[in-house]
Amino acid sequence: MTEAAAALEHARLQELLAAFVDDELSANDSGPVEKHLRTCARCQREVALHRTLSRALSQEPVPAGSFRLRRRIEQMGQRGRERVERFHSYAAMGETNARLYETLRARKAGDPRRTSE
Repeated sequence: MTEAAAALEHARLQELLAAFVDDELSANDSGPVEKHLRTCARCQREVALHRTLSRALSQEPVPAGSFRLRRRIEQMGQRGRERVERFHSYAAMGETNARLYETLRARKAGDPRRTSE
């Protein structure tokens, strides 16, 4: 591996370290990170720093969300549900239009099997 390629691979693996510490990587990604950590003191220090930071953050009290924040989150969920419902109605209209088109096309072509639908 050339020096430039090794530097690029190191940078790629270094970007995965925080996700590695938080167990957010797939087995395909965590394997190369674990292998890299066996030989890279710099990344070992970074992992240790991430772990120390994660431990410190986990010991901090979680502030309660304000009523306004909770309300905004609920509204976001409602808007999301409305979008999903709207999407499903558009999809149903699309299916209906496709069936209508096929029926009209069949009638125009004189296909008796499709005209009864």
